[in-house]
Amino acid sequence: MPSMSRRSASDSAQVLPALREDLRLIEGPVSPSGAPTWLLFDPVANRYFTFDLDGYQLLSLWAKATTPEELAQMIADVHGADVSAQTVAQFARTLEQSCLLVEPAEGWRGLAHRAELRKHGWIMWLVHNYLFVRVPLFRPQALLDWLAPYVAIFYSRSWLWLIASIGMTGLYLVSRQWMEFVSTFQHFYSLDGLIWYVLAIAVVKIFHEFGHACTAVRYRCRVPTMGVAFLVMVPMLYTDVTDAWKLTSRRQKLLIDGAGIIVELMIAALSLFLWAFLPDGPARSTAFVLASTSLFASLVINLSPLMKFDGYFILADLLRVPNLQERANSLGRWKLRNVLFGIKEPCPDNLSPQMRSGVIAYAWIVWLYRLVVFTGIALAVYHMFFKALGLVLFAVEIIWFVLKPIARELGQWWQRRKVIVRSPRSILPVTGLLVLLVLAVTPWSGRVAVPAVLEPEQQTRIFSSSPGRIEAILVSEGARVEKGQLLFRLSTPETEARLRQTEMQIALVKLRADRRVADAKDKAQSLALEQELASLNRRREGLQREIFELDVRAPFDGVLAELPPEISVGRWVGKDTEIALVASEGRIRARGFVSQDDLGRIEVGTAGTFSFDDARRRPVPVSVTSVAYAGSPSVDILELASVHGGPIAVEADRDQRLVPTNGVYSVAMSSGAQTSEVSHVTRGLVHLSGRRESFAAAAWRQVLKVLLQESGA
Repeated sequence: MPSMSRRSASDSAQVLPALREDLRLIEGPVSPSGAPTWLLFDPVANRYFTFDLDGYQLLSLWAKATTPEELAQMIADVHGADVSAQTVAQFARTLEQSCLLVEPAEGWRGLAHRAELRKHGWIMWLVHNYLFVRVPLFRPQALLDWLAPYVAIFYSRSWLWLIASIGMTGLYLVSRQWMEFVSTFQHFYSLDGLIWYVLAIAVVKIFHEFGHACTAVRYRCRVPTMGVAFLVMVPMLYTDVTDAWKLTSRRQKLLIDGAGIIVELMIAALSLFLWAFLPDGPARSTAFVLASTSLFASLVINLSPLMKFDGYFILADLLRVPNLQERANSLGRWKLRNVLFGIKEPCPDNLSPQMRSGVIAYAWIVWLYRLVVFTGIALAVYHMFFKALGLVLFAVEIIWFVLKPIARELGQWWQRRKVIVRSPRSILPVTGLLVLLVLAVTPWSGRVAVPAVLEPEQQTRIFSSSPGRIEAILVSEGARVEKGQLLFRLSTPETEARLRQTEMQIALVKLRADRRVADAKDKAQSLALEQELASLNRRREGLQREIFELDVRAPFDGVLAELPPEISVGRWVGKDTEIALVASEGRIRARGFVSQDDLGRIEVGTAGTFSFDDARRRPVPVSVTSVAYAGSPSVDILELASVHGGPIAVEADRDQRLVPTNGVYSVAMSSGAQTSEVSHVTRGLVHLSGRRESFAAAAWRQVLKVLLQESGA
């Protein structure tokens, strides 16, 4: 086979480059359409390349030809196929890009140029690798060859029946103690428990990977490396079973793909069975950890075909579609262009119509899934680091893995713009896109929602000034009251006892004062008796005032708006216990809180309506009278706080103040309604007609707000 190093630069464009001598061409599995395939194995990169019949014909006669024209003629003579020299030249370029030739057409300079293109600065390396990077740890082939005879028993039919029986028995026994089984997890709500759980996961994953590796060796596949991969900085073990590509048996491939899941299910079966018989303690907790970890990882994570875990490779081998996601993405984009714009392009794959439809549906589902997952990963990455780095990595994740694929496809649409414009089917999606754009930038929405309460303009909550017992309730709820009118009579036995004792002492002092003429001793203490009598009189006046103040009186003319149901005669009330609400007669007002997002859209005079929580009541018109331009440190309207069933999310601080989790600003509103319509505090929602704003402007404002908040500005 001639070498390109002996060819001159002048004829290198017309002469076929030589294939590398270390490559191996072997028969591959049958394709989904039933056509044979062949695999070209690159031992240096440990990669397999799949070729159809046309590719096999080119490779089988490659070494016997010196030019593309000569190879095309050979294929016509030997196989009776019509292949052009241009097709041969294009195939040669594909082989060159995959580094399967001895030297590229440009010689060593071409290799150096492509190596230079593959180099990235540290920033681009971070972009490509901070989400996923592999670190090979060791070459396990010798260990796996030694283990092979010892693990052979686990592939026997008898063992599978035995482990299945153990697992079913364990499930039955655990189901009878389900609440006790679930409560075992509470033992791991500690640092020691967390460490124990992480170690259990590591052990399960080690067995998982050895399941793949041992099964691959059983079918005479080479396992070059095992190691650890970091997915968003989370370590995950991996096993390189690329050599399974050479297998022609779909059953063997599926067993290698599912070996890890099968091993985890075996561990779960044994652990469930043992848990049912073990006493409480470390051993039983270990069985619980192994069972729960194995079941969750196998059934929820590994079986998912939407990410490149075991479930993906199982699905790809089950369908006999290698590189399933890449081919699905290509078909999905092709079908999307056809559906939206009616673009008639050759199908990029030769799958059967039924298989093609399923793969296209799979691609679209994966797109939606990846959009959700990558957005979630971006948020997780953001929260894992300090603000500045978190924002950068969040932006990298969104731009590189979400927006870049969309931009790439939009670029393809732009390249085909002439075809799209001429296609009648393009009218509908283009019109729909323009309508969405108009809807996004048009300021449609002027509605501003303000959680609020409606209440009389003047109202006072009446509290007990000191602990006492209710002796009498002199008015009923809803009754009109006048300023100073007695509403409640309270008493305090201790104060009354002290008053009686004081009056007795006053009587004794007066008696001694009356005997001063007859008693020389009392006459000598005359001054002291007068001072003691004055002191006792002051004490009596204080006690009488204290008893008088226990009586609850109306602070102004109005209506007894609220009388709590627990307030009754004979009930003891503590100091600062609310016992009534008195409201003035006249106009009512609304008070509430507007979010910081809508603060700039309202002003004094903005009109709106107050809608009651009770939808049967008629809305009340209101108008903004004042807006606070400083955020409220706490929510003082208890009815609006989330802890009392209100719509504003709050958290209690160390002083037990209800602090809003998001910025809110106090808003006061007046109403023309009378207290005859609203006699007490009523919760509802005010709908104000604020400044109109488009959806795009609202979204942009939200983005800016987050950036300013998280940057510390």
